[in-house]
Amino acid sequence: MNGNPFGSGSIRRNTVNPMKIDPNLNKFAEAMKKKLIDEKNKEDERKQRMLEDRRSRDAQDLKKALGKESVKNIIEPKYEEDKRLKVDRESNPPPETLFLGLGWDEDRNTHRKHYRRFYPKELETVTDVMPKPTPFETYNLMRG
Repeated sequence: MNGNPFGSGSIRRNTVNPMKIDPNLNKFAEAMKKKLIDEKNKEDERKQRMLEDRRSRDAQDLKKALGKESVKNIIEPKYEEDKRLKVDRESNPPPETLFLGLGWDEDRNTHRKHYRRFYPKELETVTDVMPKPTPFETYNLMRG
């Protein structure tokens, strides 16, 4: 050993954070961080708008296809017989952006599978479910 505590052949490196050495680098890092956060927020907002647009188009298509049944919260699947395989196949399932499939059916007479409507936001903020912002009595509390 040549007196080096890290063993032979290794060199001790400076472990100081370069951002702490130069304050200009820290300002750059803050600006870059803010820019990246803004870009991520814009991308999230864009995805949210696309999802809402897709949901509204799917709701219109469902209303055209089902008529009055499109406003139901629970939809039962409909089956058609596949002539070639001689099995029951589900026909025209509701869109996945509006309904969540639950359960399963072994055949058309089991009646375990159904589709439930879901909302990606809190129900208090969905005007289709609650036309008023809140049905509960609210009071402003003040201290002192």
